[in-house]
Amino acid sequence: MISRLTKFVLVVVLMLIGAVAAWALTPRLVQVTLGSGATQISATPAYFNQMTIQNNSAHSCRYGDSTTSVTTPAAVNGGIAGKGMLLTPGGAGNTGTVSGQQGDASQFYIAGTAGDVIDVLLW
Repeated sequence: MISRLTKFVLVVVLMLIGAVAAWALTPRLVQVTLGSGATQISATPAYFNQMTIQNNSAHSCRYGDSTTSVTTPAAVNGGIAGKGMLLTPGGAGNTGTVSGQQGDASQFYIAGTAGDVIDVLLW
């Protein structure tokens, strides 16, 4: 026989699991103001299953790892060189669904014109 306390604890745990699952599925918008070099998308770990980067500025930018520059894309997508992404004004890039694992936005950087604001949507 399950006690009333055990039932209560079980209900609370299930509610917490549901709340965490709902939070994880809620898209989160991060606005990145670009600096003079490659700017980290998030200073702290920010996990996602899919990331969309939207360039709403008037200038082109690139995203990739910490070595990303305005002229040369960095190695992303499992460390394969040349897979950095150029985003023209109004353009968007998407990591696609990360199968079976989560990506971490703090491992991605954007390089472009200092002062431009780039929208990053984490799913």
